[in-house]
Order: sequence, then C-alpha cells, then structure tokens
Amino acid sequence: MLKDLFKSGISLRFSLGFVSVGMVVATAVLLGGMTYWMTQSMLRETLRTRMADMITVAAQRIDPVLHRKVQNREDEGNATYLTLKSILKEIRNISPDIRFLYTCRRNAQGQIVFIIDAEESEAEISHVGDVYNDASPLLYKAFDKPYQTVVEKGFTTDKWGTFLSSYAPIPSADGEVEAVIGMDMTAKKVIEHERDSLYRILFMLIVCGLLGMWVSMMVTRRIAHSLLVLDQDLQRIQNLDLSGGVPANSQIREIVRMEATVETIKNSLRSFRKYVPADLVSELIALRQEAVLGAEPRNITLFFSDIAGFTTISEQLEPGVLAERLGVYFAKMTGTILSNKGTVDKFIGDAVMAFWGAPRGNDQHAVFACRTALLCQRALDELAKDWQPKGYPLFSTRIGICTGVAIVGNIGTSERLSYTALGDVVNLASRLEGLNKFFQTRILIGESTHALVQETMATRLLGVVAVKGKVQGVRVYELVDEMATISPEMLRFLQSFSAGMAHYLGREWEQAIPCFDTCLALVPGDEPSKQARQECEALLRTPPAEDWNGTIVMHEK
Repeated sequence: MLKDLFKSGISLRFSLGFVSVGMVVATAVLLGGMTYWMTQSMLRETLRTRMADMITVAAQRIDPVLHRKVQNREDEGNATYLTLKSILKEIRNISPDIRFLYTCRRNAQGQIVFIIDAEESEAEISHVGDVYNDASPLLYKAFDKPYQTVVEKGFTTDKWGTFLSSYAPIPSADGEVEAVIGMDMTAKKVIEHERDSLYRILFMLIVCGLLGMWVSMMVTRRIAHSLLVLDQDLQRIQNLDLSGGVPANSQIREIVRMEATVETIKNSLRSFRKYVPADLVSELIALRQEAVLGAEPRNITLFFSDIAGFTTISEQLEPGVLAERLGVYFAKMTGTILSNKGTVDKFIGDAVMAFWGAPRGNDQHAVFACRTALLCQRALDELAKDWQPKGYPLFSTRIGICTGVAIVGNIGTSERLSYTALGDVVNLASRLEGLNKFFQTRILIGESTHALVQETMATRLLGVVAVKGKVQGVRVYELVDEMATISPEMLRFLQSFSAGMAHYLGREWEQAIPCFDTCLALVPGDEPSKQARQECEALLRTPPAEDWNGTIVMHEK
C-alpha cells in the first residue's frame, strides 16, 4: 500500500511540510557531528576555487612578450621588470590574504627559477634566476600540457613557511607556456577563514533551526499553492503555449522573482520565434517587450563592408579553414561595431551590413559610423600582422558609408521578423562599398555623411559619381583618418588633392596636374591621384562638351 502511494506521488504541500520539519530535526540532531567536517571541506574547496579564479585573472594581466624579455638578475632594474612587478604588486594588494605572488619558468636544466616577485622585503624577495628548490610536484605539472590552472589540495611547506598555493600558466603566442604565475596564501590565513566561516555557519544553523520549526508549517501551505501555479504555467511553456496563466499571488520574494522570470521567458520565446539578430532579441528581453511587425522612417547612417577578392580566397581554402578564418574576421568586425554603439543587421556572405541611429537614437550616428570604419580597418591590419607569418590569406575589406532617411523596423511576417533598414540610402551605401574597387580605396562615404563629419573626420573628395541605376551624381569622399590624429604630412597631401580636385571640377585641368603630382610625390602610388592626373591629361587632349560637370557614370555595381 505504501509502495502504491509513492508511485502515485505525494502532494507538494505534504512533501514541503514533511521535508522542512524533517530537515530541522535532522539538522539539530546531526549538527554537532556533521557540521564541522562538511563545512571545512566546503570552505576549503570554495577557497581553492577563489584562488583559481584570482590566479587565472592574474595570469591574463601578464604580457608574455614583455615577460620573455626578463632573463637574468641584471634585468631587475629595467622598465620591463619594474612594469611587471608593479602589476603583480597591484594584484597582490587587491586581496590582503595573498602573501606571495610571483612568476617562474623552467631553466635549461629543468629546474624552476623565479622571475618576477611582488615581494619588497630584501630578506624574503626572490630574484630573477633564483632556483626554487622546494617547488611542489603540482608546480612542475603547471608547466606541462594540457596547460591549466591548478591549486594545491593541501598545504605545502618551504623555507618561507606553510601555504595553500595556486599556479596558472602564462601562454605565449605560439601556444606554449612562457611562464607560470604562483600565488601563496599562508596556512594561518586559510585556517582563520575556515574558523570564522564555521562559527558563522554554526550560529546561523542554530538560529535557523529554532525558527524553522515554528515558521515551516506556517509558510508551507502558501508556498505550495504558489509553486503549483508556477508549475502549471511552466508545463504550458514546455508545450510552447505562451498564453497567460493564473497569477501566483505570493508575497515571497523568490517566488515573485520566479513568476517574473516565467513571464520574461514567455516574451523571450515569442521573440526568438520571430527574430534572427540575437542582439535585438536581447534588447527586447531586457525591455520585456514582444516583437511586432512595423517600421518607421529614421535618419540613420548605413555601413556596408565586403572582403576584396573573397571568391578567389574561398577557392584556395578548405571549407572548414575558411569558416574558421571568417569567424575570426566577423568577430573583429562585429565586436568593433557593437562596442561603438552600432547595430549589426545581417551577414550577406562575407559582407556585413550595420547601421547607427536605430533602434536606439544617436545624434552622432555619422561620426560613430566613420570612427568604427577606421577602427575596423586598424583591427584588421593588426589581424593581418598575426596571420601573415602563419601563411593565412589576408582579408582586405572595403567599406561604404552613407547617411539618410531609411525605413527601419521589423520587416517580414508576424511569424518571422527581421529588424532591418530599407530604402535608397541603403542601396547607395552598398554602391559606395563597391566603388572602392574602382578608386582602389578602403573606405568611401557619401556627401550626406561628409556634411555631418567634416569637422571631425579627415576626408578627400574623389569625384562626382552616378552609381549604377542613378542618373544624378553624388560627391564621393574617401575617409582617411580622424582630424585629431591625422599627421601633418597626410594633411598636406589632402590639401593638395583638394586643390587639384577643385581645379579639375572647374575645368582647369592644366592647373590640376601639378597638384596631383605633389600628391604622388607625398604618397607614391596613390591610385586616386594617378587616376585624376590621367583624366586631366585626357580632357586636355579631348576637351568635353560645355555641359560637362565631371560626373563619372558607373555601369557596374
């Protein structure tokens, strides 16, 4: 009969009452014998976990390239050593529990030697190259693959005392370990932590035990009712029934939070069924809103990027390698965009579409877009420095930027939405990206964007271009740098090019040629300067009609 009772299940109200009272009684009976060793083990493990986290973070602060430069005791006075020592001191000073913090590496004889020591006392400091004769087996293990953070299970003793120690590898760029950083906490500190925590836990257990017997029966019925309501709601969610449920009507904070979480999950699932961009869904979840079909005109700045020669690159790489390289590339691009308040709309093959000014407003959206484009190119230049020695194909990215009014919002159907932008300004930004191939540039912006950033960004007018599908030409500018960081030489180059372009558009081609010659002298091989000079010579040989206005008509994207 009892077996049949448990097969059918017992009520939540009964189980809560039985368990709560039983736990209080059991805790009171076993408190004296069980609490000490269970708590000590738990606290020791918690402390080891904390030390593992601390030493892992500390290892990430140490630059392996700088650390490699410290080789012998004579280096202790140089800037590299002092910089690394100051970092260790700063980390050690964060927690008064840390006694020693140091780095070490293995010498040619396989011995472990100290490199950087945060200690200041001459009596206890370890100098560069000092052999650590009392190094534990676990410290040796930290130098072996797989490289990972390790913490001693118990205390170790050396000539400086008895400690609980942790070690973390400092990886070098080639995947090997440059050094290991060690952290020591004295046994006295560890025992003090355990004793203090034990006293607090024992006190709390006693108080909670006495109060628990009185409180448990009073709150069991109310808790059971609220949890049953939430359980029924969760069962509906499991079946993707996201309709509203009966409120739990509980005053208990945890249950109120659980109820709010259930409602948030419902909104999230509704949105995830409709949205693809995770960042937009995250925002909706944070606002506890459901995505709905609709769009509105917004003044935004569009950003299109594309990898030059991607088809050729993709033919040279295995699909798996190509996917990996693209993953790194997209991480650089999207990370830079998102960190500068941009919205990543979509990936179109190897292209990235993004915009500024929506869904959150931004009065400086054009400036942010231009700054992001420059940062993206710099990030990819750094990536190229890492890839080139490894023989990876380099990604050269072309970017087009344009500002204007677009239709922005949730486009699609009520069951599948895409938060995107539509309109002529979107198409023009895409065309500007393609124009980089014609001008052999990296970043082009439209005249609408230029009007908003001309005080903060260094640009040069490349000409008036009627992109494919357009009759009216627009002024096209190359984004070169920020005015705050541009070099004097590049500023002279831009001034000379601007003068040449003014002569060119004013039909003064003879006066324009010396300006472009000056540009080529300042920046040899500059393709727009070469193109402009050649065009001036052609116009001098064959003057155009009187209605010529310098517009370049493009017949390709």
